[in-house]
Amino acid sequence: MVFMDWREWQSVCFNTHVVAHYSHGTTCGWCSLLLFFVCFLVSKPLTGSEQFLILGSDGVWDHMTNEEAVALTAKYDTPQAASHAIVKEARKRWMQRGGGYIDDVTAVVVFLK
Repeated sequence: MVFMDWREWQSVCFNTHVVAHYSHGTTCGWCSLLLFFVCFLVSKPLTGSEQFLILGSDGVWDHMTNEEAVALTAKYDTPQAASHAIVKEARKRWMQRGGGYIDDVTAVVVFLK
């Protein structure tokens, strides 16, 4: 197993080896050890009517809609309990629909009011 500081990982991945494979649509053993990610950032001004913010990994959103996560969060009095409930529900759905595979499931809930 290889452990690297993120700065080393960035240097190795994006500046050399992996970029060459990615641009040609090929992979190798080294590439399969690395985690690839794409972040989607959206900026939206708050109106003041928002009650909470839900941040979730793709493991949450692959099996749960925004509306389902909001409805689940609204049932809880603390962000910790809401986060736990989202993760528990997403993992349950991965178990039912994921064919034995469970992706990373991470949720952070911030109460705004």
